[in-house]
Amino acid sequence: MEFAPRTDPPSTAELQTIFEHAKVGLAVLLPDGTIETGNPAFARLFGIEGQQLPGTHLRDYLKPPVTPSLFPPALINGTLEAHTAEHPAKTDQGREIWVRYHCSLDNTSKPPRVIMVVREISDEKRLQKRLERSEHRARGLAEKLTTTLESITDAFFTVDHHWRFTYVNREAERVLQRSRGRLLGSVIWHAFPELLGTRVESEYRAAVAEGTAAHFELFYQPVQGWLEVNAYPSEEGLAVYFRDVTAYKRTQAELERMNAELRQAKEQAEAAARAKSEFLSSMSHELRTPLNAILGFAQLLEPELSRADNPKQHTYLQHVLTHGRQLTQLIDEVLELARIESGKVRLQTAHFDLYTTLEEACRAVSGLAERFGITMELSFDSRIGTCIADEARIKQVTINLLSNAIKYNKPEGGTVELHGALLEDGRVRVAVRDQGLGIPYDRQNELFRAFSRLGREASNTEGTGIGLIVTKRLVEQMGGTVGFRSVPEQGSEFWFDLPIRVEHETPPASS
Repeated sequence: MEFAPRTDPPSTAELQTIFEHAKVGLAVLLPDGTIETGNPAFARLFGIEGQQLPGTHLRDYLKPPVTPSLFPPALINGTLEAHTAEHPAKTDQGREIWVRYHCSLDNTSKPPRVIMVVREISDEKRLQKRLERSEHRARGLAEKLTTTLESITDAFFTVDHHWRFTYVNREAERVLQRSRGRLLGSVIWHAFPELLGTRVESEYRAAVAEGTAAHFELFYQPVQGWLEVNAYPSEEGLAVYFRDVTAYKRTQAELERMNAELRQAKEQAEAAARAKSEFLSSMSHELRTPLNAILGFAQLLEPELSRADNPKQHTYLQHVLTHGRQLTQLIDEVLELARIESGKVRLQTAHFDLYTTLEEACRAVSGLAERFGITMELSFDSRIGTCIADEARIKQVTINLLSNAIKYNKPEGGTVELHGALLEDGRVRVAVRDQGLGIPYDRQNELFRAFSRLGREASNTEGTGIGLIVTKRLVEQMGGTVGFRSVPEQGSEFWFDLPIRVEHETPPASS
């Protein structure tokens, strides 16, 4: 069935029906803005009853400020065909909205009428504001990002998927020795044809193709320096950070050279130490043979000279024996030090009672203490029981400390205290305290040096200056530490702390 196009104009009734059922607001106004009539959609827009519209003014529904002339003069005098405006409005219930109205002039009536079409655009306005805020934030972020990229010490540029420069910061201008004006918009392979066929091109293309970051270093000839390059693919193309690491490379090379020199020096020092130990060991053995012969023959002469009527010869022989024994002790200690420093000393751990070991150390030096008129005192922490360590070495270092405390104590009437204690961290401390002259503060840094006797070389006190360094080396080999405190004219205290394993508690006998 075909419908012929209608040629006659719509009737008044049809126009009225359209007016009443239109989804947009329609109104007829006088040129001064007085509303003559409005359709239900117009009334609903402003939340009022339709019968209340006639005689009201458009200004009643718009929010201030409203211009004195609602319509441009050109529209009223017929020179402007139509006028569109947006304005905030308010409903009768106080709800604030935005409206857009489109006006045209009807000259067929006297006086002329303004035909207005109105619709609410509140959602559009809210969306527009959100877009504006988003654009504002985006511009702010872009400005901050630009400021950051301009101020960072790294050079930075971006290229799009056609390899055209889209951004170049100041540092990149400096390193690449090109202005951003020349680079922006140009293709990287055209701006830098020397990169074609190099690792730079392959790394950049692989990063974009595979979507993975690229990290590499290269020597950049124009600046005669090394660059560290980090390239990151993005939706827009490729972002490239790079920095001049020439100074770092030079420092790294210098460090490697110094490390090589240090390794060489260490190897030379270790070789010298081995040679020294071997020399000391060899010389000590070589000295021991004739020295044993001297002491042996001197001991054979001793009973003969003691019966002879020549006391002077007997005195001379006693000097030979005394100094020979001292020399033997020195050779033994030198040999011990050489063995320790060459790593030939092997620890032999076993179960033992530390209290008994300290008692035996006291008995070993009792003759020396008696000769010097020194009283020995032993105290012990009852929490220490059976231990697992190298008993012989512990006894040796204890005897070394006791011997020094006796020899350097207050003559006739001094006291040496030996104490075993369990520390809070689980280690065991063995301490030796004397009442001697102490060590001058300005000489205390010389302790634990081989052959150093802190100015006592000319005294009558026997000693080699090796005992303390041997003690320190042995304790350290057992995983412990050596310490001391000394007050001139009041005495000294030496101790060693060892991580001795205590298996169970055994109360010691009273000292």
